[in-house]
Amino acid sequence: MALAAPLTVGFSQVGSESGWRAAETNVAKSEAEKRGITLKIADGQQKQENQIKAVRSFVA
Repeated sequence: MALAAPLTVGFSQVGSESGWRAAETNVAKSEAEKRGITLKIADGQQKQENQIKAVRSFVA
């Protein structure tokens, strides 16, 4: 499916402490690439405040 305009998506992952989180991030990257979407990923490093900052930076 072709997009009418470029699309950028922000993804704030809680952390990378497990294989499940890494797999989730890799799937997001793969799907974004397939669809021609620019994916911005932030690692929250297990801190909610880091995730909030990341999401705010995505919409700023």
